[in-house]
Amino acid sequence: MSVALASEYQLVQNAQLPQRWSQSARKSLAILEATARKEATAQMEAAGGSFCGQFPVDPAFKVLSLEYSAPNPDIARAIRRVDSVPNPPLPSHVVAIQSTAVDADLSLAMGVSLTPGRHTSYLVDARALQQSNSAAVAARKADGDKWGPACDEMFRGCRCVTGQEVVFYTAVKEPAGEVPIGKETDIICAEYDNLVSKGQFATVDRFGGDHTVNMTGNALIQNDGKAISKGYAVAHRARVTSNVYGKANDVSLQRLAETVWSVVEKRLSFMPAYRDLVITEQGKPFMLGATATNIISLTENQGVMLHLDTDDGVWTIILWFHRHSGIIAGGEFVLPSLGISFQPLDFTIVVFAANTIVHGTRPLQTTGKIIRWGSSHFLRFKDVNALAQLGAAYGVDELDAKQRDQLEEVDAANSKDGVGAARRVASCMAAERKAAIEAQKAACVRGVVMNPCTGRMPSLLFWQVWRKPPALAVRANAVAGKKRAAADVDFCGA
Repeated sequence: MSVALASEYQLVQNAQLPQRWSQSARKSLAILEATARKEATAQMEAAGGSFCGQFPVDPAFKVLSLEYSAPNPDIARAIRRVDSVPNPPLPSHVVAIQSTAVDADLSLAMGVSLTPGRHTSYLVDARALQQSNSAAVAARKADGDKWGPACDEMFRGCRCVTGQEVVFYTAVKEPAGEVPIGKETDIICAEYDNLVSKGQFATVDRFGGDHTVNMTGNALIQNDGKAISKGYAVAHRARVTSNVYGKANDVSLQRLAETVWSVVEKRLSFMPAYRDLVITEQGKPFMLGATATNIISLTENQGVMLHLDTDDGVWTIILWFHRHSGIIAGGEFVLPSLGISFQPLDFTIVVFAANTIVHGTRPLQTTGKIIRWGSSHFLRFKDVNALAQLGAAYGVDELDAKQRDQLEEVDAANSKDGVGAARRVASCMAAERKAAIEAQKAACVRGVVMNPCTGRMPSLLFWQVWRKPPALAVRANAVAGKKRAAADVDFCGA
């Protein structure tokens, strides 16, 4: 363990927790974790590895491809590992926390709810993390800003944690809460299907054509002079064509964002504090409901080069799910600065600081009809700020009507005098929009985010694999006196 990491580890051990967490409660949680770990270890040894979907995965091997099956019209499920290689160790700046007492304290203090005996907590040297970020960016540049030999070499050094529940810490944060579970997966799938079928995603090229991504949400299209209200052009047109149809799409989008947010909030109790700190009153009308999300992206069987999302808010939520049957080879989500990668399973969720941790998705190949959808929910500051400023200039409730009038004006100019005239009208609108934004600079969201409990920038990476919980998880919760039904122990799986 490095000197810096040892110092950070000691800080965690000596951290002062709120007095309402009695020594008895902390000891009980630690005992629960120790008991659950023994049971989990015995069960995993008997099965030949840790559980990944419906099959065991040997942690000594790195999963390179998976086969999926869709026995019904719903979500495809991973059924077997197809290909693997020896699994490398974690880098020296990432250390597993062996002490159940420290793990229990961190779980309480950070506000992270984890399955007893089924998770691993890690401590990361923040300085080494930044150095590894720089090395990952250098590798990408060496490959010509795409996946190439240098990036693949970094990937080969990453430890595979497919199917595992893991959390990375660098600081103690706020208290935890209960984790009630509902039917979120059904709602999320239904709303994605609804929005895709109605053509409410706009296709955008990223990183100079490295990949395409489908976008929806409350963006302000900067290169479209006539755009003055929230949403991409497809949403604007939907509202103009039919106010009822447009509003229905907006409701569907809000329900999707709020359902995903609620799932994350149940696991990470500090998210509401983050939202309340960042989102001002001027910014709230341009969020997707009661979230800190204004834009959602969706990719289909896509690789994405290593990158930082420097224009986005602190926390980005990514989830994956699958349709139909077949084999996916490649497509691992890679975080080289943490020295890890994993194969996204059925409803894997990641919550992490995408603006400070380099990440990407390796190119993938498919056999059969299998489709992997990957979706990001995030806050883009410049869009929300511009919309808040336009709302201050014209009135929040007036923007949709003004958007409709501008679309009609541009269409009329095009019909009467041609494309050139329409462009000139849009150019004038863009100039007026720019002046309105400049005049209302004070209306914006907060771009610098500090943790309200510690006064420090948040520094947590977390993801949770959605799957049907093993019987062990039920027994572990029963030991803690949390006698909930099996379906309430973890996210819905099969």
